[in-house]
Order: sequence, then C-alpha cells, then structure tokens
Amino acid sequence: PSWPRGIVAMVATPRAGADNIASRRANTACGPLRAPRVPDTTALMLFELRNLTKTYGRVTALDDLSVTAPEGAVGLLGPNGAGKTTMIRSLMGLIRVDSGSGAVLGIDVRRRPLDVRQVVGFVPEDECLFPGVEGVEFVAYAGELAGMGRSDALRRAHEMLDYAGLGEARYRNVETYSTGMKQRLKIA
Repeated sequence: PSWPRGIVAMVATPRAGADNIASRRANTACGPLRAPRVPDTTALMLFELRNLTKTYGRVTALDDLSVTAPEGAVGLLGPNGAGKTTMIRSLMGLIRVDSGSGAVLGIDVRRRPLDVRQVVGFVPEDECLFPGVEGVEFVAYAGELAGMGRSDALRRAHEMLDYAGLGEARYRNVETYSTGMKQRLKIA
C-alpha cells in the first residue's frame, strides 16, 4: 500500500467472511435490516481506495492514495497532518474528494455514502454533543437522522444505551458525562 506521509496500517485479525459481516449487522441496533447488500465474495476487502486525492486549498491532504485493507482490525498511526482523519472521512463519504474512488465492504463511497454509513459506525474524536440534551434524546435524534421514525428511534435509543452501559445515565444531560461516557454515547 501507498500510505500518505507516514500513515501506518496494521491488519491484525483473521478474515471474518461475508456471512459473519451480515450476522454482525443483524445484531446491531440498526433496526430491521435495511442495510445495503454486501457483495458476497471470497476476498471481501474491509476498504479499498484507488488514486484518492483530497486538497484543502493549497494543502494536499491525500495525494493519489491507493490502498486495500482485508477484513480484520486496522489501525492508522501517523503524525498530525498525515491525512488519517481525511482518509477516514473519505471512506465514510463525509467529505468530497477531488479525484479517485473507494469502497467500504464493497460499497462505493462516492455513489452510496449513506449506504456505507448504514453498515459502518464512526465515532469522531471531536465533540459533537449538544449541551442541555439528555443522553436518550441525543441517541434518539441520531436514529431519526438515520431515517427511523420517532417512536422506533426512542425505543432503540433505550436499547442501545443499555447495551453501551449507559442505562443509568440516560436522563442526564450529556455535558455531565465523562469523556469515556461521551464516546460510548456516540457509539450508541
């Protein structure tokens, strides 16, 4: 792989297989499986990027990046400004890239970014919580943004908060949560 300015990837676990991905998705809080079909291939890649370039004004964050990562645990290590966050946001379809293409679990990130976000979670490092909002309200709102109806989103919010170990804190305002609790809230 050709990593930008010092990014290192580590692939540490064995291939899980397309069937295991489908079963893992079925056991998440995404509601009834409406997630896009993950291609059933024997060599399914966790993600692939081909000739990806992203610039911010005169600064090039990703320069013709091409990389594939098989299923497993992947870590990105590199100095500040190496392009790690830009790469992840590109994979999630959260930013527009200048050129190139990519896929996550076989789903084209440029054509189907919402489909990628239905099957892959992303917990940003930066703060994205609203002060004065209870934990259960925040998670339910996220569910509504993902297309769930209000009552389904609220029901799932309670389930996910229990799953994330935040059941006791569900009615507390999010600004009172510890850093670890805030990360778990974003996962929920």
